[in-house]
Amino acid sequence: MENSYDIAVIGGGILGLATARALNERAPRARLVVLEKEAKLATHQTGNNSGVIHSGIYYKPGSYKAKLCVEGKGLMLEFCQKHGIRVDHVGKVIVATEPAELPRLQTLYERGIANGVPVEMIEPAQLREIEPHAKALRAIRSPSTAIVDYKEVCSAMTRELTARGVTIETNARVTSITRTADAIDLETPRAVVRARRIVNCAGLYSDVVARMAGARVNLKIIPPPDADRAR
Repeated sequence: MENSYDIAVIGGGILGLATARALNERAPRARLVVLEKEAKLATHQTGNNSGVIHSGIYYKPGSYKAKLCVEGKGLMLEFCQKHGIRVDHVGKVIVATEPAELPRLQTLYERGIANGVPVEMIEPAQLREIEPHAKALRAIRSPSTAIVDYKEVCSAMTRELTARGVTIETNARVTSITRTADAIDLETPRAVVRARRIVNCAGLYSDVVARMAGARVNLKIIPPPDADRAR
């Protein structure tokens, strides 16, 4: 395979693919490669989460989390519509089951309003109409919360990237990272990939990749018990 690139993205989950997509849009002439250690893309957290497209109700108004969640929701819905990916607008209810939780519920409601998220404070009778099995003193209804299959999203991103000339390599676990005078060499089972820059999108293994790259990392990510850390 071609093994000399301007930028190598390590990790083929939704973060790695989205990062490669953004880089390609900003620098369409740059030679990009995405390196994924598994045989398929999006097989870790991306392919095993709940698929929620969050509305942005939880985050402090004015924070980057609030801004990016609301903006990202809109961009995700546009992307799914463009690529014919099904989105289920199931909505969500957030409930207060005891008096002590009512002030926190009110805070979430006010955050939703401030963040421009469609929210509605509802009473027990209204809640029962939406979800008969839920019981609460009051609840917030968030109609814009949705779910999507992020594996489908990643498949569409992969098609886009490939069509734009971005190289995507699977079974390409990075086993060592060596800096030379003018490049970075990434050793994989298939070949040594040389890049001018690397972006670490390795998820639960990002601390391992960071240490291989020579970064001073003062934390350790603990994957689930069934994850093979040595891989």
